[in-house]
Amino acid sequence: MRNAFQLAVALALFAFGGGLAPGGPPESKDVAKVPFHAQGEKSGDPTQTSIILLTRLTAVEEGEIEQDVPGMDGRAHFEVSETPSFKASRMTPWVEAAKDNDHTIKQTVTKLKPGRDYWYRVHITDVSGKGKRVGPARSFKTAPSADEQRNVRFAVITGQGYATRDNDRGHVTYHGIDKLGIDFIALTGDTVYYDGPAGGIPKSLWPPGVESSREVHRAVRTLLDEMTDDNAVLWLRKHWHAMYALPIQREFFGKYAGYWEMDDHDYRSDDWSTHYKPGLLVFREQNPVPERTYRTVRWGKGLQIWFLEGREFRNKEIRPATLWGREQFGWLVKSLAESDAVFKVLVSPSPVVGSGRGGGYNPPPGSRSDNHGYPPFLEERQAFFDQIIESGVKDVYFVCGDRHAKYHNRGKKSRIHEFCCGSLSVKHGARGNFWPNEDVSGLVDVLHDLDLDRTGGFLCVDVDVADETRRPTIAFTFYDPDGNKLDGWLFSNKVKLRERKSP
Repeated sequence: MRNAFQLAVALALFAFGGGLAPGGPPESKDVAKVPFHAQGEKSGDPTQTSIILLTRLTAVEEGEIEQDVPGMDGRAHFEVSETPSFKASRMTPWVEAAKDNDHTIKQTVTKLKPGRDYWYRVHITDVSGKGKRVGPARSFKTAPSADEQRNVRFAVITGQGYATRDNDRGHVTYHGIDKLGIDFIALTGDTVYYDGPAGGIPKSLWPPGVESSREVHRAVRTLLDEMTDDNAVLWLRKHWHAMYALPIQREFFGKYAGYWEMDDHDYRSDDWSTHYKPGLLVFREQNPVPERTYRTVRWGKGLQIWFLEGREFRNKEIRPATLWGREQFGWLVKSLAESDAVFKVLVSPSPVVGSGRGGGYNPPPGSRSDNHGYPPFLEERQAFFDQIIESGVKDVYFVCGDRHAKYHNRGKKSRIHEFCCGSLSVKHGARGNFWPNEDVSGLVDVLHDLDLDRTGGFLCVDVDVADETRRPTIAFTFYDPDGNKLDGWLFSNKVKLRERKSP
């Protein structure tokens, strides 16, 4: 009873911004039975006042290439501070990490200050509370308040395959992003691949009897069809373990917060559209995401961002078919109309304006049905654009993942621009002659197709609103893995900030 009371008090203090204390004691010498955290830490979904922190307790200090990372029972909590020295810090409540939750520790920190840099680190003990291991300092930024004029820069990525990593340390594109410096990163899905052949999976997870990567795709579908949900959860988890134990990933996500989305390959398998409970459970468990995975966040006066959910609510059986679900559709239209942000960026796992591409194997028009650019979701796409046009919402842009090549398209009727970030690595990219630069849907203007050769890399979005005497701008720029500029486009708002009026 006493322990329960102490935990309740700790939770209350933390939720209401209390619990200020000096930084925790250094790592103890009695750490022989204390778990490690081989996958590092991740921070996600920063708002003006909150962040979600995630780690996983492991039995080993470092992961092995192509192998799972075993978990270990223990206890942990996070220390959060406004200074890298942790001179004054807040402690979250202790939480037990056990087999049932895959030894993950996931906590939401509230009562933070807008537009600030924060540092955090994990404290770990064994199951009895003995010994202590203290992790290195990690960092994140909170979003600035809606009335603050601040420039914002963020990166957008997709196509992070384990087999298409650049080397055994991970994906070098993260070095290119780090070189630019960003406020946060948007991961549009396909962050791991449960199947192949495009992204590939760790060899230790190949289904029995598979001898080459070309056989993995079909074999995984058969494997998951035959598995119980409980066994599927155990198998899916291992992909996240291996990916985020890679040193480059571990270092990068210890430095920047992210917004994670889910697409087909990190849901179940290629183009999978049927509700799949294990995929939903594992995605929420392994990433610092909220329970409701469609959400919007304001990043200062110049930018509001929407992160869309494209798997959980899709239904091809009803008419009109829906990719977003009726509730998300209504929320999206309403929140866009209510926004007074200068620029509105919608981050989607898959194309909405339309890719103008036939798909991985260039099927005939209309034969692909995995995004809004093709039946049966065209009706929902058009209904959305009709409502945006009718409501008079301006300065709306889409960025998306899914496609393995970079492109810039525009809707013929809506005139809304869409930028696809392309795959993270060169190995994962697609050549332009593999996915022809043509409008197979008749609905988009194909303005630019960058990947005539495989490039890899990322998309960077820059919002400039610092000077209220001139027009605000938003730039969309493609970069290669080393952070070298490939091409970019700059758009300006027609009204200076000090002349703007709220809707």
